[in-house]
Amino acid sequence: MKNKTNKIFFWIILVCLLPLFLIGCRDKQPEQQAKTKQKEEKVEFKARVAIVIDDWGYSKKLFNKTVALKTPVTFSVLPNLDYSSYIASKAHLAGYEVILHLPMESYSLIAAEEEYLKAGMSDREISDYLDKSLASVPYADGVSNHQGSKATEDKELMRQFFDILSKKDLFFLDSFVTCNSHALEVALSKGIKSLERAVFLDNESDFDYIKGQFKQLQEIALEESRAVGICHARKATIEVLEKLIPEAKENNIEFVFLSELLK
Repeated sequence: MKNKTNKIFFWIILVCLLPLFLIGCRDKQPEQQAKTKQKEEKVEFKARVAIVIDDWGYSKKLFNKTVALKTPVTFSVLPNLDYSSYIASKAHLAGYEVILHLPMESYSLIAAEEEYLKAGMSDREISDYLDKSLASVPYADGVSNHQGSKATEDKELMRQFFDILSKKDLFFLDSFVTCNSHALEVALSKGIKSLERAVFLDNESDFDYIKGQFKQLQEIALEESRAVGICHARKATIEVLEKLIPEAKENNIEFVFLSELLK
C-alpha cells in the first residue's frame, strides 16, 4: 500500500513539473538562437588602418576632441615643447599609443624646430639629443621623423641614428617625406620593427581633399591588408575624421594603433 502511494505521489509531481520543464526549454531556445546569430554576425574586417596624428606639443586644445573620436589613433608628439609631456601623459592615461615625433633636418628648413637630427653630429650628440627628446615625451613606444627630407636621405646619418635607436625597445615609422629616404631600409637592417607612411591625409585643409586622401588610404589598405595614414593636430582635420572614420568602419576597415600593424 505504501509503495502504491509513493508511485502515485511520484506521478503527480512529474505531471506538475513537466510543463515547467518544457517552458524552460522553450525559453532557452531564443537565447541560444541569439548567441548563434551574434556569432554569425561577428564582423570580419577586410583591412587594418593606423591613423597617426602628428605635431602634438604646441597646444592641448584638440586633445578632448580627438579622444571623442572613440577610435584608436596614435599620438605623435614633438619633443621639448610646452605641452609635450602633458599630451604624452594624458594620451597614455586615456589608453592611447604615443610616439616621439623627432625633428630631422630638411632641405628647406622651413618651420624647423630649434634642435633637429643632422649630418655632422657625433654618436654622443645623437644619443644625447634622442634621450633628451624621449625624456620630454614619456610613454613613447616608438619614433617617427618630423620633416627630415635631407636627414633621411643621408644613409650614413641613418646608420648612426639607428645604431643608437636599436639599443632601445622602440619601433620606427618613416614619415616618408622623400622618395629617396633610406630610413626604413636602414632601420630594418638594424633589426628595428619599422613601417612606412602610405598617405598624408591633410597636406591641404580642405574637406574634399582630405576625403580623397582618406579614400586612397582605404584602397591601399584593402590591397595590402594594412596601411598607415598621417595627419596633423588641426581643428579642420579632426572634424573631418569625425565624419570619415564611421563611414570607413561601416566598410569593415578596422582602426588600430600603429604598433598593432607590426605584430
